[in-house]
Amino acid sequence: MAHRQRRFPMFLRRPFKEITQNTSVPHPDLFKTLGIASNDTQRGNADLPTIGECAVHLELLEVFRNLRIQITQSKELVRVFRLDSSRLWISKHRRETKRTEKWHRFVSLAVERFQVWIRAAEKQLERDGKNERLILPPVDILMVWHAFLLNPSDYKEFCTSRQLDRIQELPFPWVVLHDCINPTNWSYTLPRSNKQWLESTANITTNPLVSLTDAIRRTQSAPDQPNQERRPSISPDNEALLYNVLRQMKFIDQMHDCLWISYPDAEEILETSRKRYNNFVELFRLHPGVMLVPTLDIDLVWHTHLCSAVRYRGFMMERVGRFINHDDKLGKGVLHDGFERTKELYEELESRGGA
Repeated sequence: MAHRQRRFPMFLRRPFKEITQNTSVPHPDLFKTLGIASNDTQRGNADLPTIGECAVHLELLEVFRNLRIQITQSKELVRVFRLDSSRLWISKHRRETKRTEKWHRFVSLAVERFQVWIRAAEKQLERDGKNERLILPPVDILMVWHAFLLNPSDYKEFCTSRQLDRIQELPFPWVVLHDCINPTNWSYTLPRSNKQWLESTANITTNPLVSLTDAIRRTQSAPDQPNQERRPSISPDNEALLYNVLRQMKFIDQMHDCLWISYPDAEEILETSRKRYNNFVELFRLHPGVMLVPTLDIDLVWHTHLCSAVRYRGFMMERVGRFINHDDKLGKGVLHDGFERTKELYEELESRGGA
């Protein structure tokens, strides 16, 4: 069991140079390894995430952050939600900000849409398992799927209990995602074929904001009863998925603050992060039962690895000899103690030359 610590102590050197200045758009060479298996075959490292995959992951996190800004700053949603008169359903009698409620309601609907999408995607893969690109979801559903994959034990149990075998084995579509992302404004645009499948076969609206406003209008009370608005209800399963997404927002903000994706030496940054993640994995093999807590750059590579569930599980079984779960629900005290112990073990490993 492990988690992350969002700071860089001395024992894990900052993976970038202090003099480096960021640029506006990622360099195309950063993605040259996309779709190409790693040529690092030492100690089973061929299944480590590539630099290109980690780079697309950084792009995707910027897309999610941009989406949250659009939703929380939307004046239209203030009117649609009737925030001036409604109590806040998600806070359980605590008054939250209007922006927080807008985001929570948006993610709640995204979770419902994810439940529809993942079943439709499974059926599509049953019909045509060779056309994996077709099922690429809208950005809100993608955000829920991404956060769920970062809780691999929960994701496996969810898929297994619902007989979602094909979607569980699906590698994360980094190559296609890169093509959908505009790095000048971090927007996400689905190909026409995906939109057609979503709307005609899966019956899913491709514009999440339109879907949100339509859903809210259907659940609101009559105009002459503005203070008796029906509150959205959420099942325990959906609530867990909701909080998966909400927890990831802190990590997304941390990655945005670093903004490695726009640095001219981003390739060097990510290659260093891969090597440090490789050492981190070695600690799992050497110290079973010890709580290990990574830094941000290591956690980025770990998250990238987790997004392809079967690949990750197979790698850990071969390299470590057991499955390593990733749990982002642990408390600060547990994380602090685990981080200090990880520091000692990492220093010891590096003193011997690393993995």
